[in-house]
Amino acid sequence: MANLLDLSKRMKKLAASIPRETNRAKVEVAGAMLQYLTFNGTPVDTSKALSNWQIGFNGPAVGILEALIPGISGWTAQASARVAYDIGMQSLRATYLKTGISVHLTNNAEYIVALNEGHSKQNRDFVAQALAIGQTKLRNFKMKLDYV
Repeated sequence: MANLLDLSKRMKKLAASIPRETNRAKVEVAGAMLQYLTFNGTPVDTSKALSNWQIGFNGPAVGILEALIPGISGWTAQASARVAYDIGMQSLRATYLKTGISVHLTNNAEYIVALNEGHSKQNRDFVAQALAIGQTKLRNFKMKLDYV
């Protein structure tokens, strides 16, 4: 009988840890994609497209943002990337303990599709590259479940 009670306790502990670990996976996968898009993927001239990577919850983010740190010829790219990434990660971390919330990585800049299709010679297909990074991150994600 003691073994069944012990098993029951361990199963309850395991079940309780799954939502937390699922949320951790959500933050890590979206964070990896955001990191790529802000620091490497998105072509930069004025920093407006880069600044428009936004986190939406239970649906896409709405609205178009101005450049977080305006510039020309990409000279504010790294500073804008840092701010955009930090804002996004702060939003993601705020959902860490909340279950049932979907995350949407959104960019509403008017010309983001043209950039992704190669309008800029800096990079193209960066959205597909970010998705591949997210898929790899999720595939390699190791849950730390409480079952002992």
